[in-house]
Amino acid sequence: MKKPIIALGLATSLLFSSYLPANDAKAASTSFETNIINISKQYIGVPYKWGGTTPSGFDCSGFVGYVFNKAGLSVPRTADGMYNSSSMESVSSKQPGDLVFFRTMSKPSVSHVGIYIGGNQFIHASSSKGVTTSSLGESYWRNAYVSAKRHSTLGTVLAAATENYTQSAKELASNLQSKYSTADKINGLDSSLIGEYNRLKAKSKDASFTEYMNRSARVIDAVKTGMDLEKETNELTSKLISGQRLDAETNKLYDELSYKIGKTESVIGKMYGASNRKVFNDRFVTQAKIARETTKYEVSMYRLMNDIDSLIAKGSVKTAIEHFETLSRLETRASKIKADGNALHAGGYHSLSKINADLKERKLALKAKLNL
Repeated sequence: MKKPIIALGLATSLLFSSYLPANDAKAASTSFETNIINISKQYIGVPYKWGGTTPSGFDCSGFVGYVFNKAGLSVPRTADGMYNSSSMESVSSKQPGDLVFFRTMSKPSVSHVGIYIGGNQFIHASSSKGVTTSSLGESYWRNAYVSAKRHSTLGTVLAAATENYTQSAKELASNLQSKYSTADKINGLDSSLIGEYNRLKAKSKDASFTEYMNRSARVIDAVKTGMDLEKETNELTSKLISGQRLDAETNKLYDELSYKIGKTESVIGKMYGASNRKVFNDRFVTQAKIARETTKYEVSMYRLMNDIDSLIAKGSVKTAIEHFETLSRLETRASKIKADGNALHAGGYHSLSKINADLKERKLALKAKLNL
């Protein structure tokens, strides 16, 4: 029964090749190769598992089979089976999307397979590192290398046409949630996941597809906005808290941080999943709020003293005195908020002793100007 089916497949291949314009075939093939690479890079870091065929753990052929199957194309289960498959054609010049084969054991058969991604690099499930990229120039892989093979043209055309985009969007959303599921994992945007998002974003108008893509977009926005807020928090901390510098520049930084806290909270609030929202808020918003609250009353006193100076210069002494009476209350609040804050976040609220000493000295000078 198998032989007629194979013959029909070959006949169909010839039929499709006859009517498919050359440029369309090339475009479809390129689309397929890009698709394969983008999909494969999503799983970098997945651990190695002997016999593994899912994202919980892969062996080398399980990884290649999973990636190809996700793009709508079936390949044999083992590396040797792929190498000897009639659908795989030997190539003299490697292109991204080709399979590269190796003999890594003292046996005549092929024992390892990976996906070529260009630049003499390939992606594969390594027994020591899990899914990773390696160079064909490394001595181990150079010595074990057998050859590269490419799936037939019909396979690439059909694979490009039959991808389940809703399923791909669902997996992308899941991968993004998993990628940034803990605070220590949020270290910037993952280029392969961004590439997959950009590849998919205009592929379908299905409601489920759109929902999953929106979930992905919200995670991406939260990473971008959160990292921007963290940069602002670090700058304020460096100059105002650690540097103990209270001036026009650090006042501006304080206002910018306050604005970005609100913006980031809004973006994170749109993310799917309460646990992910909490991770992002704890990582970015909480730290920014601690920095802001640490400096809140010192900044307020600085601004109030600037106002008092301005009022004195204009001759509005009575109003200046009314403003001056507020300073003592601000000093008390500055001390209290740090005590209360450190009860919740030990060591998070710094005393700003130098700034407070400078403010007290300036307060005395104002008191003398007002004859108080």
